[in-house]
Amino acid sequence: MLFAGLGAANENERKGKNMKQKLLKWATALTSCIVLLLFCGIHVQAAEYSIGTNDSWAEGSTEKEGIDYRTFTLPAAGRVTVTYQSYMSNGRCNLYDKDLVTNYKYVRTSGSTTAPATEQFSMDLEAGAYSLKLSGGYWNAGDDPSSYRVKVSFVPAHNNEKEPNDAFESAMPLANGTLIKGFLSEDDSIDFYRFSIGESANVRTTVSRDTIGSYKFSIWNSDLIEVASYTTSEQTKVWEEYLAPGTYYIKINKDWDATGTYILKWEGFTYVKVIQLKKSALTLEKGKSYSLLQSITPASANNKNIKWTSDNTSVAKVDSHGKVTAKGVGAANIKAAAMDGSQVEATCQVVVKPAKTQITACKKTRDRNVYVKVKAQKNVSGIQFQLSRDKKFKGRKSSYYAGATETKATTAALKKSKTYYFRARMYIDYGGKRYYGAWSQVKKVKTGKKSRLSGSSSWKAV
Repeated sequence: MLFAGLGAANENERKGKNMKQKLLKWATALTSCIVLLLFCGIHVQAAEYSIGTNDSWAEGSTEKEGIDYRTFTLPAAGRVTVTYQSYMSNGRCNLYDKDLVTNYKYVRTSGSTTAPATEQFSMDLEAGAYSLKLSGGYWNAGDDPSSYRVKVSFVPAHNNEKEPNDAFESAMPLANGTLIKGFLSEDDSIDFYRFSIGESANVRTTVSRDTIGSYKFSIWNSDLIEVASYTTSEQTKVWEEYLAPGTYYIKINKDWDATGTYILKWEGFTYVKVIQLKKSALTLEKGKSYSLLQSITPASANNKNIKWTSDNTSVAKVDSHGKVTAKGVGAANIKAAAMDGSQVEATCQVVVKPAKTQITACKKTRDRNVYVKVKAQKNVSGIQFQLSRDKKFKGRKSSYYAGATETKATTAALKKSKTYYFRARMYIDYGGKRYYGAWSQVKKVKTGKKSRLSGSSSWKAV
């Protein structure tokens, strides 16, 4: 009787344990199903697609609070433009890196099928893979799908900087006069360049904005001490300073969040210090030429181009090599100016004297008087007529000075039966000095034998 009761109790305990084990198995299976359903549900709501960068629309829709990912790859650094159009309430578009770690941009807008809402943004990005996260709103009406469309366009930066160059130690070497196109992006906020000069020189940097809105510029010496800096949004900015020999660093970095491309060049520049002319005062006969330039100092000057000018081109003209040509009687100032910005100048005063005088008539009048006439010239001050009994005009001579328009003269009575020689020249008076042109050809006249003559002249006989 006692043993029968104990057997019944053990049987009940065994049945209870079996029931607990079954319940545990059911609970485990149910949990697995729930996890599997949840896992499957996430994958149903989050879909991944690719999208091109050729500015073509891609359409899609998500379940309520669902997510689409559209990935694209940039073959090079450049500017990406995303256009997002929402047909739903509270539609959202995020731009991420491929690993969904960095969120570069987020836009949200609400639209409908009859009034879609559009948002557009541009970002400067490095080469690599990126992802657009597209999702519907939490308050999307009912369980209707959230519709959208999106497109991506890409313009390469075509930068030729060598990365990495984001520290003094990795600064990119830059040769004198070399143009470099740099690029600051969402992930690259600073660029360094390095150059060296072997001797003291003026260093000029020129930075032009390309697509960047503004930037910060600074230059540092080899001790990493800042020499100069500026922040600008000017289209082109030139900085110049005289620097000692050594190594220097150029740093270009973002101004606030501005990104894009820029163009940089540095030049070691030696200015002209002296323009040496052969003469500071020059006298030329009309029609003659003379080369003025002697030398430019120093010989190492980068730009030795000279701008030549004349303040009176009717008197003297000058060509681009400094060759002066006398065009008319008078005075002119010839200026040579360095074209390198040094403001170095040199000046020569040129006086153009009359050309060689031409005697158009020389003949005997009233037997022992001689009439001489010359061809007129413009802008002369006067004419000198001269006679002598020596064909080389040695010994005694007699001159007569006439006004500029008085182109003829008659001598007083000359000695009987003598041979006289005649010549003439014109002159210009300028700056307290008299400048004579060349003598004319010599003319010869033999006087007559008459003893009594009428009339008189200030051109005396010899």
